[in-house]
Amino acid sequence: MGKKRVLYVSQEIVPYTGETTMGEVASLLPQKTQERGKDIRMFLPKFGTINERRHQLHEVIRLSGMNLIIDDFDHQLIIKVASIQKLRMQVYFIDNDEYFLTKHMFNNEDGSFMSNNDERMIFYCKGVIETVRKLGWKPDVIHCQGWFTSLVPMYIKKLYADDPLFEDVKVIYSVFDNTYDGVLSTTITDKLLFENLEEKDVAMLQESNITNLHKHAIDYADAVVQASADIEKEVLEYIKKSDTCGAIAKGDICGIDANSKITDKWSEAHSFVVKSTDPSYVGGDSWGTLKRPELTKQGHADRNNPADETDSEYATRTTQHETDLAAFETASEAERVKYDRIAFSGQVPCNLTGASVGDYIIPKEGTSDAIIGEAVSSPTFEQYQKAVGKVWKVLDNGNAWISVKIG
Repeated sequence: MGKKRVLYVSQEIVPYTGETTMGEVASLLPQKTQERGKDIRMFLPKFGTINERRHQLHEVIRLSGMNLIIDDFDHQLIIKVASIQKLRMQVYFIDNDEYFLTKHMFNNEDGSFMSNNDERMIFYCKGVIETVRKLGWKPDVIHCQGWFTSLVPMYIKKLYADDPLFEDVKVIYSVFDNTYDGVLSTTITDKLLFENLEEKDVAMLQESNITNLHKHAIDYADAVVQASADIEKEVLEYIKKSDTCGAIAKGDICGIDANSKITDKWSEAHSFVVKSTDPSYVGGDSWGTLKRPELTKQGHADRNNPADETDSEYATRTTQHETDLAAFETASEAERVKYDRIAFSGQVPCNLTGASVGDYIIPKEGTSDAIIGEAVSSPTFEQYQKAVGKVWKVLDNGNAWISVKIG
């Protein structure tokens, strides 16, 4: 079996772009992957801010020359390459004079968001895939980093789904904190639909802001990485609710299906609950069978008789008991976190923002059959029957703290 192949599609890479968290991660991660014996390829837009002479970029003639069609117009694809000498890694650059000659990355000189960022993004994402096809290099994993790469997951899963080069590939999408707040052209969906995609494939981009670009990529990715501590709350909540998350997060609204199993699918849910953050009692979990170490002073049943154990001996056992108790707590928690524990009473935080004290938290259907919640001040009787709780207070992070209601 040959080496595993990982394709990195990045928005920024140090030293070619600024020293941001994204750029540093996009440089360090491939390095560590390569050191572990994997075969890697790295791609970056050839922004006009990149000094070709200093970084010794040169064109790869055998890969350049093809045209990419965007909105029924041809745009020439130019491929350049350079090496990060100290890391012994090559980087491929996607270039086009119309899209990447400007001396700015995403904003104009006056600070405004470039009006053609949608086409630049389409060109970059398609350019990477077409170049990999021309190389004949079959990746096992494609790791996309940053909103400018957000169309790659959809392209791989939709336009290139039948290409043998990508038939078994897994796509990872990393979300970083966003330093751009621009809105893409309202015609981006029209340009994407020109490529034999369906309206449902690009529905998330009807409102084409960067938040929705993240959501769009999350919908098509096989796995999602929260790459910054402080990403947008709306995106973070969407990650938790997506199928790619793989688990129900503490504080999430979830469902109970016909077999009394927990589910995150709206269509399977017969009733609704909140996953607890710290339940005081849960029945049926295997971690509850672990025996808690006890400590009693050894002696006769007759309390008037002196104990068989001296104070010194008891003190020694007390020290050992503290060690045993700590080990028990660690083992217990390791077992406990394997299970989805549900809040059946009391008060718990709920991963829902925008609620006010007194609101009822009502489950509803979200994107891709997900279960989400909404805050309703005056629910109908039907909504009240579904409610998972009532807002007691709003936490500092904006999430609702609710009194649990089990219907």
